Amino acid sequence: MSALPVLFYDGDCGLCNRAVRFVLRHERNVCASFASTQSAVCSEMLSPYIEMKLVESSLVLLEGDRVYVKSAAVFRLAVLMGGWPEWLAVFSLLPTAFTDALYDLVARNRRRLFGKSTDCALMPGVDQRRFIDRDIFTRV
Repeated sequence: MSALPVLFYDGDCGLCNRAVRFVLRHERNVCASFASTQSAVCSEMLSPYIEMKLVESSLVLLEGDRVYVKSAAVFRLAVLMGGWPEWLAVFSLLPTAFTDALYDLVARNRRRLFGKSTDCALMPGVDQRRFIDRDIFTRV
């Protein structure tokens, strides 16, 4: 498998797990691997690039040596997905301060609105190797 970008997400968050399932369901081509922010893999891969405190409440996309956080991660992932989700990237034309403020508002309320997830984001028929933090399969 080639070196895909890695999407780090809160494995305990219902919204985050739904976001991963959305990517798996709607990507035109395989566009990313996945790892939870609670995993050792996350710390190992992201600590050279970003303060780990920022990772706790953010989607983070690592593509090569480039890191996208919050709304930038969402917009870049939409482009990588291709197909109809790619149109979401048009919102990247808005000021980052605005899109990140909206992102932060949702992030602060995500557990209240979407609950805590006890299921892993893996869907039937998806290559398990795309989930690079193997501990998610024993977490439930």
